[in-house]
Amino acid sequence: MSGNVLLSALSSRFNADNGIAVTNIHILDSNDLTRTVFVIDQTTRFGETGPTGSTGPTGATGAQGVQGNPGRPYTVGCTGGFGFNSPTIPGGVNEWIQSYLIDTPPAIQWSPPISTPTSIYFSWLYPTQINVGFVSGWLPNIQSFTAVLNNTSILVDADNTQFINNHDDSEYASAIVLSNQAGTNGFETVTFPDEVTTQLAYVCYNVTLEPSGNTLQVWYSNYSNQIPNQVTIPFDIFTSV
Repeated sequence: MSGNVLLSALSSRFNADNGIAVTNIHILDSNDLTRTVFVIDQTTRFGETGPTGSTGPTGATGAQGVQGNPGRPYTVGCTGGFGFNSPTIPGGVNEWIQSYLIDTPPAIQWSPPISTPTSIYFSWLYPTQINVGFVSGWLPNIQSFTAVLNNTSILVDADNTQFINNHDDSEYASAIVLSNQAGTNGFETVTFPDEVTTQLAYVCYNVTLEPSGNTLQVWYSNYSNQIPNQVTIPFDIFTSV
């Protein structure tokens, strides 16, 4: 095989198989022997980087980690205040706030009227109030008293403050007397029939009643815009002699 042929074969083989190029060939003759020495420049050649392959599937979940260190010990907190269903406040705090701070004064508790030929006597219990530390007055707050006869005639309006208990030992009225006698309306100390003690009452004179179905509406008020707790007291005409 001639050197040129061998060169071509080697170059082809190296290029195809190993990416090695034959660049230098020297032929030496000695004693009529032809020796072919191939000096091969073995330069590795790489092509351009190909595109990134697709992402492989997610691996399996790893093993559970070691248990963490114990937390710091806790301390017991302070006892909380009264809740909305406090056993020491009837009805709970929520109901107490509604009754004593938000609502109008409660409805009065009245006694059955007492009728005579000249007068009809009405009396009631003043609403229960309590003293508290955050305001100077008493709760529930009461500012005025109103009385209406047969839904039309106002006997007592809000300006009559003698119906208000100021809790200072001053006298206040919790009674009304309707009289068919002549006189001037105003506060008087009266004695109810079959009673010995006297009490302050507002006496209305020259009162004309219906033959039947008479009523007296009474209520206390404060600054609330709610409808007051009116109480309607039915009664008959003056008794005959």
